[in-house]
Amino acid sequence: MTSYFEICWIVMGLIVNPSQSPHSTGWSKLIAKSIPARMDQCLHVAKAADKFEVDPYLMIALAYYESRFEAGLTSSAGAKGVMQVKKQFVDCAGCSEIEYGIKAYQTWLAKSEGDVCLALGRYTVGNKGQCGKRSKAILKLAADLACFASKDEDCHDC
Repeated sequence: MTSYFEICWIVMGLIVNPSQSPHSTGWSKLIAKSIPARMDQCLHVAKAADKFEVDPYLMIALAYYESRFEAGLTSSAGAKGVMQVKKQFVDCAGCSEIEYGIKAYQTWLAKSEGDVCLALGRYTVGNKGQCGKRSKAILKLAADLACFASKDEDCHDC
């Protein structure tokens, strides 16, 4: 089984634009400053997902699409952090921002009667959310990460 560190390292590769020249201005500074903090956030997501017994690959994929693991983000709607969540909508006293996000996902999953794709849509836009392109992209990334982690030789999409 592959470690969360290895999985998060793969996800960091998605953040860095592979078509960008390493010689472009500021590129090395961006990597030096940004990736270690984002790696730390990714590992926190995986550990919190384990704590709440939620698929860690799904939560890593969700955080990737929500914020690219940038902890200081605030959306125009007021959602904050790596998981882009509004804490007032989730009951999770003493939880970290990442844990609030995972609890919010669990809440939407329950309201969606176990439909993971619909829960992801609702996580993003609320009760009117639906299983759309973004939800499917999150599910695809989560499946790819789980496949890589399993090191399954029969996994053709890895």
